[in-house]
Amino acid sequence: MIYSIYADETLFLNTVINYFLFLSSLRLAHMPIRRRRALAAALLASLYALGALVPSLRLCYIFPLKCLFALLFAYLAAGRSRRVFLVWALFLAFSLLFGGAVTALTFLLHAATPLSFSGMVFLPASLRAAAVLSCGIYYFVALFFRTLLPVRSREIRPCEIVLDHKSVTFPLLSDTGAGVYDPASGLAIPIVSPSAVRPLFSEADFFLITSLSPPDAVVALKRNSVSFGLLPVTTAAKSALLLTFRADAVTVGNRTARGIPVAVASGELAPDGDFSGVIAPQ
Repeated sequence: MIYSIYADETLFLNTVINYFLFLSSLRLAHMPIRRRRALAAALLASLYALGALVPSLRLCYIFPLKCLFALLFAYLAAGRSRRVFLVWALFLAFSLLFGGAVTALTFLLHAATPLSFSGMVFLPASLRAAAVLSCGIYYFVALFFRTLLPVRSREIRPCEIVLDHKSVTFPLLSDTGAGVYDPASGLAIPIVSPSAVRPLFSEADFFLITSLSPPDAVVALKRNSVSFGLLPVTTAAKSALLLTFRADAVTVGNRTARGIPVAVASGELAPDGDFSGVIAPQ
């Protein structure tokens, strides 16, 4: 039997698979998700895997070098962090889990025979099904470890928000009860009291922010240079919309995120002044 391997299709689908495996590793390690870095790491990992088909590159695929290359890809996805080794270990674990699941499904559904090529063993499997499976792994990790097993912590940290060359600093409560995340980056969204961000806006803009409902405020502020939006939130009591603005930078503790939304609460979160905002722990 002759099997055809198309490099372009293999590269694309392997990149999709590695991308979701990196997202799962970063999520489980409680690392900020930088999707461009994760995508770049996934693409390089796919190019590395594709090179296994070239007999002259066999030396690059001995076990120690595989682990070293995986560490480099994890460093690219996670950036400079003390948790890069954790991301690396999780990526290897998810890769083994993923490979085992694909192998089991292939034998159960297709009764495929492994191929031997250039001293290595390949399993003919549907890459499209594998890509869907990797997406399912990420969904399980995001749902289970964020919703069912959140990080248990409650502490007050300093927070700095920068917007249009203005900045404010105030105490922010990091609490598992504030589970609001940015769907684009996966980062936690801070919810702050209106008074905490008062210095960032003009008198006229701040009046619109505090006096109008969030949908009306977005319409009234649409000509502003700041990007405003709406954030749906659900509590045990009710569901509501919060007004958001996209900050230039948000620093919580020693972590800085750029371009993430900041939600403005409908009233003061802590009238006694212990903190001026809440955020889910990362």
